[in-house]
Amino acid sequence: MSIVDDDIYFPLDSSKAQTRLVLLQPGKTREIVRCELSVAALEEKPKYEALSYEWGDAKTTWAIVLNGKRKLIRENLYQALLHLRNQDTIRTLWIDALSINQCDIQERNQQVQEMHRIYSRASIVLIWLGLENDTTGPAFDLLKRGGVRNFRGSVLKMALADLCDRPYWNRVWIVQEVGLA
Repeated sequence: MSIVDDDIYFPLDSSKAQTRLVLLQPGKTREIVRCELSVAALEEKPKYEALSYEWGDAKTTWAIVLNGKRKLIRENLYQALLHLRNQDTIRTLWIDALSINQCDIQERNQQVQEMHRIYSRASIVLIWLGLENDTTGPAFDLLKRGGVRNFRGSVLKMALADLCDRPYWNRVWIVQEVGLA
């Protein structure tokens, strides 16, 4: 079953500097990811978190429900949504792959022009570096806790090297996204 993006996305009023916010619905680990889109005018300073991430391989996709319709998204975004989803409260996010109708070139170009405002007005910019693995564990520990305990220097060095070698850091957009955070 495939849904055309026009069935999911409603038009934005470009004269009002609007964007769409993703309302990530609460859910438990094994439940399908559900999101709703909400139009917001940037001038009204809505509260949201912006997600900075690497899109990942287009070959591996997962289904979510967006505005009541099935939508396929890339695995890296799917994993981020699973990780960011709360169990009992809605989380408001701006996510380029979902907030922008990627099939509408005019809208996509207009939203790219607003990126500076979108990222600078976010309450926080979340950086998704991907899932933790055996090698990167000490590096994620360092980031989460502000310190690493019980790791030899060579283990931490390898963990940080693995983390810094992730595709996220090869993206041109990262400079703008992180710089505006």
